[in-house]
Amino acid sequence: MSQLRLRGSEANHTLVLIDGMRVNDPATGSEYSFDHLLGSQIDSIDIISGGYSVVHGSDALAGVVNIKNKKRKYD
Repeated sequence: MSQLRLRGSEANHTLVLIDGMRVNDPATGSEYSFDHLLGSQIDSIDIISGGYSVVHGSDALAGVVNIKNKKRKYD
């Protein structure tokens, strides 16, 4: 999967966060490419559908996706 679209909107209208940090790429029209995301590292995915541009800016017109990575265990 290389793009994510919420509610029929364009991919650049969905804000993508990883561990709460914005990862949308302005060089590609603000859409995040999921090509290099490893599924084995994901703990959970929160999806908030609907307009959140007041809180997060114009990238969140369709909604927000927050990907939470698994916590690393250090010895």
